[in-house]
Amino acid sequence: MKKIIKKNYKIILGIIIGGIISGVGVYAATTISSSNVFYDNSVSGLTSTNMKDAIDELYEKVNSKPCQVLKGTGKDTSDEIICGTEEFYVLYSSGDSITVLTKYPIEAGGAIVESSKDFYNLEIVAPIENPSYAQNKNCGNANFACAGTGYASKYKVVLNKIGLSDSIEVEKPSLIELNKAGCSFVLNPAYNQPYGSCHLPWLEKVVLTDTMTGPGTAVVASDNKLEWLPAMNGSYLGGYEKLMVKIPIRQIMM
Repeated sequence: MKKIIKKNYKIILGIIIGGIISGVGVYAATTISSSNVFYDNSVSGLTSTNMKDAIDELYEKVNSKPCQVLKGTGKDTSDEIICGTEEFYVLYSSGDSITVLTKYPIEAGGAIVESSKDFYNLEIVAPIENPSYAQNKNCGNANFACAGTGYASKYKVVLNKIGLSDSIEVEKPSLIELNKAGCSFVLNPAYNQPYGSCHLPWLEKVVLTDTMTGPGTAVVASDNKLEWLPAMNGSYLGGYEKLMVKIPIRQIMM
């Protein structure tokens, strides 16, 4: 956040100075301490009553918001936000929180694999160096061998270290959650039956908590369609593993 403030210091200072000038009650011809300059906080919403404390309070408020908007308002479906190094698409907002989907697959510490047409012969292409359970922008559509469980809780730890509060919720997405973002998927999809649809162009190969009846395998959501993959291949879907995060609006710099 210090980099953000440094980059936009002229704008921030302009806002501060404009507010402070309107709130200055006394001017002095000689130099005086900023802590002795009265500040009218009735409009700004700050609690400080002098210039020095007002600047410190504003800096603290800015610094306490680990996320910022990359695209749109940050509250509407398909908007984009960034928290530290982690980028997200906004699914929907509700009350005082925003639910987002990781923009890139989660790196779960396995190896990149390729599968043959029968889905059973898997070949390791390259190991992942220094697995972090964070997003890996170089994933593309490659499959990661995501052995084990619990990347939701481990990813939450990553986000906490970035500065998000412990009150955030991290979990795998579901059809219900995608439908809240405007999709119209069938909640109990059956093999070879209509699945509904979704016109979110950035929704690509996202493994859901739902299971498709018929073959009884994991459901994968993509733009305008649902897919199912055989159970054996389903355990190698790391390249499609994206997580959903519920973030309080107060932690996002709008």
